[in-house]
Amino acid sequence: MAEAGTIGVQVLNEFTNVALRKLHWPWAQIDAAFVVIEDLLGPTLPPSTAIHTGAVALARDHGLSFYDALIVAAAADAGCSVLCSEDLQHGRQFGGLPIGNPVRRRVR
Repeated sequence: MAEAGTIGVQVLNEFTNVALRKLHWPWAQIDAAFVVIEDLLGPTLPPSTAIHTGAVALARDHGLSFYDALIVAAAADAGCSVLCSEDLQHGRQFGGLPIGNPVRRRVR
């Protein structure tokens, strides 16, 4: 991720919800985080009908929550080589898109 990355709208939506409801961040802190995210990853990818359609299929066919499916579909649509998520199963693949948990502890 230090070299390249991308972020979709659904990820920003979830980040905002967690920052507000769980972390109790003020709006100014959330706004500042958005600036850092955009500096690191560039502009947020917009949602599309194709992403929505892909998410419906992923939720239906793989038992994902619809909101997780939106994230997977957006990553696939963007051509990501890996989807970093601590919520989805590390090592699982959707088509050619593997899931990697960036905070997973290594088993020795």
